[in-house]
Amino acid sequence: MQLLPDEKWKMIFGINDYQEYLDNKFIQVYLKPEVHEDVKESFHIVQRLVDLAYYEYQFWDVAGIQSFLAFELALKLRYWELNGQSAAKLSNLYSYIKWFKERGAFETDNDEFLSRLREIRNLYAHPSQKSLAGPVIAWHITATTYLINDLYEDAELRVQRKAQCKDLNEKCRLLTKSGALLTDAKGNQYLVWAFSIGFLNNKRPVPVYYFYYQPIFKIPKAYKKGDSIPIYPVFEITCRSIEETKHGITGLDENGNKIFELTADLGEHQAMAATWIREFDTYLTVLPFAAIAQTQTIPKRTTIAQLDFYKQDNQE
Repeated sequence: MQLLPDEKWKMIFGINDYQEYLDNKFIQVYLKPEVHEDVKESFHIVQRLVDLAYYEYQFWDVAGIQSFLAFELALKLRYWELNGQSAAKLSNLYSYIKWFKERGAFETDNDEFLSRLREIRNLYAHPSQKSLAGPVIAWHITATTYLINDLYEDAELRVQRKAQCKDLNEKCRLLTKSGALLTDAKGNQYLVWAFSIGFLNNKRPVPVYYFYYQPIFKIPKAYKKGDSIPIYPVFEITCRSIEETKHGITGLDENGNKIFELTADLGEHQAMAATWIREFDTYLTVLPFAAIAQTQTIPKRTTIAQLDFYKQDNQE
């Protein structure tokens, strides 16, 4: 039997051969060593389906289904590992997710996100039409594997980093409310309207803080409801410790050298920042999703930081 590439890869993605398909690295499954072998075997099949989807586009959808089945299996097996027995009162995916969430077992507290995953699983289980989603559903696999890895992380460290991230993001929100001035290690200065911590790796001896920011950008002179929104880059900056002051925060490296300083003291930039914030607020009244659109890449960037976090135990 001769395997032929599915024509959709060339038509939709411009991919011409199998190596080019693999080089795209649509998804690379990673599970922590502690994860139950049965779950690892299930995700081995997921990865194989993804790898072979170059020859059959719909294998992506089959991989998505398999990832949700493996996620439910992982919850049941982890419950057994923790309690030494099966869960008599937990009868479905919803109840298992609820049980683990209540015990702080997941990095996310977002009920809407967790509920959405359950809804997607149900759509897979009770389809109303044929699905040909392709790599669009790669995030289904990422989400389920990350939640599984979460089950084997230190819950107390999670509580600590969530609390610190919450406090830091509130501080950043207040600092950038009227625009803030960011100075990097080289002395370059940027007026920023968005600055937040996406992830904190507090599992390392010296923690790593992952911050994301966006400088102010040129707002279109003319716009109307329904217009497309131009997207500008979001930048990442990491540091190993934080110093908080009355007017801002400073990020330092492992030797105590300054990596960045964020301050609400705008000095000579005060008038420019005030004008931009005023224009941006008006922009948002017409295109209310513009702020979300500008920062939409941050969640994807934080997943890279989390993957490094999950792999860390296996590297030391």
